[in-house]
Amino acid sequence: MGQGLFLSASLWFSSQHELRVANRLLSTLVLLFALFIGHAWLGVNGLFGSYPHLATSVATLPLLWARCCGCICKICCRGAATRRSVAHGLPFLLALLAWAPYYLQSADVKLALMVPRTQLPWYLGVFGAIKAIHVCAYVLLSYRLIVRTDRQTPDQALVRSLRRLTLLLGWGLGINAAVFAAEIFELRFPVSSDTWGAAVLTSFVYGLAFTPCVCP
Repeated sequence: MGQGLFLSASLWFSSQHELRVANRLLSTLVLLFALFIGHAWLGVNGLFGSYPHLATSVATLPLLWARCCGCICKICCRGAATRRSVAHGLPFLLALLAWAPYYLQSADVKLALMVPRTQLPWYLGVFGAIKAIHVCAYVLLSYRLIVRTDRQTPDQALVRSLRRLTLLLGWGLGINAAVFAAEIFELRFPVSSDTWGAAVLTSFVYGLAFTPCVCP
């Protein structure tokens, strides 16, 4: 999480003027990843009982960082972010509105809702499936865009790095979706989907940190 915060700040204040918009979008994406990693850390250490308002606080974030990922790839591949692309953030806004009643509940109510359940509620399963499809679709489309750009203009270090990192992210999140599906059907897995997802995002953050052409 600390590495993510440091990298986010480095990207935001990067001296690459020609990639300023892409770097700041990437900075935002890494910050969102750091928040997700921190949330998983709280869960692993059983701290939601002490901080109930942080429980499921990142539930809607994947819908936002999926769109950030698509924008970054488009800009870095010599595209442009248009006003029309803002509409892609609508799923995140709708999800945020849907979760607003829960976020506005008191700490006591949230603590009561944390009682362990034998089965995941159907609405959380549906929401999780929608998130998985949404994120995987954006990662896949981003990867296809990067591959096409790499074929048209080869030997670009930034594009090659994005290709590797996007592939890593895609495989990791694909496995994460499978772990979540196993949880819905009450199948055992060594780690939870949240923990696995945080591990994938941590790998992405460190991979990005070792990419020399991202934030000189």
